Amino acid sequence: MRIIINNLSILFSIIFLFSCNTDDDDTLENQSKLALITDFKVAHNNVFINAYIDDKSSTILLEVPNDLSINSISPKISTSINASVHPKSGESINLNNSAIYTVTAENGDKKEYKINMYTKNLLINPRGENNGANWEFTNKTNAGIEKNSKGENIFYIIQQDDGRNETISQNISLSRDYSNKYILFIGDMTTEKVVNKSITRHPYFWGLQKGDFSSDIEPIDQVIQSGMMHDEEANVWQVVSGTHLLLPNVNEIYFQIGQASMVGDPNDGTKSMCKDIEVRIFQSKQDAEIYVSKLYRS
Repeated sequence: MRIIINNLSILFSIIFLFSCNTDDDDTLENQSKLALITDFKVAHNNVFINAYIDDKSSTILLEVPNDLSINSISPKISTSINASVHPKSGESINLNNSAIYTVTAENGDKKEYKINMYTKNLLINPRGENNGANWEFTNKTNAGIEKNSKGENIFYIIQQDDGRNETISQNISLSRDYSNKYILFIGDMTTEKVVNKSITRHPYFWGLQKGDFSSDIEPIDQVIQSGMMHDEEANVWQVVSGTHLLLPNVNEIYFQIGQASMVGDPNDGTKSMCKDIEVRIFQSKQDAEIYVSKLYRS
């Protein structure tokens, strides 16, 4: 009887090991059939810039520093098992033009990836270090920077009793031609009090495009403002963002944080706050959406 049990035990072990090996073989076989880019890196100042690969949209997003020459970059690329890629890893490409990579699996299946760049945060001193250098405050008493319980710097605006609109702002000079690209404003906002069914006391982002615009561009077309206001209840932090199309020949962006008010609503010194503020430019609105949903504060 004991021999039978031992034989069964040995037989079970053999079946188990065979099953595991079969699963491993299946995994390797499946991987060899895929046409995927698994890693994409660009060297800059002896450091690799890692790109985000979004297989759902077949897009590779590369965060590009202002001083990186995009006329000739040589990405280091890894692919799924036994797949090949064209252009090859290490070959030079020009990001001024549309860059497409084609991956071919061992079985001949193909997949194309588009390479889209986006900027680093264009704000200087976005966390307000060094007493807020590079930022403009309309009133240091009512608009400024303080540390929270976590030691993070937070921008704040206190609404004046007389209704004056305090703001925090920064002018951003663009180092490249970003005509017809998409600019993203994003940050985490809250406010101490709210007025029911009113915009009063809610913080918001606002922007203005500057440049050598044609005469048929209306002043209102230069304004960047829709969809960028905190609309939650009091003391609720909310990530607020907006993506907007840039005009041809834009060369500067005026960025502003404010606290909204409506005629007739009270002004009682309510404090609004904002942290983790970013301004970035993307090649498409879809790219900006990928960043907001998958990369912001990741």
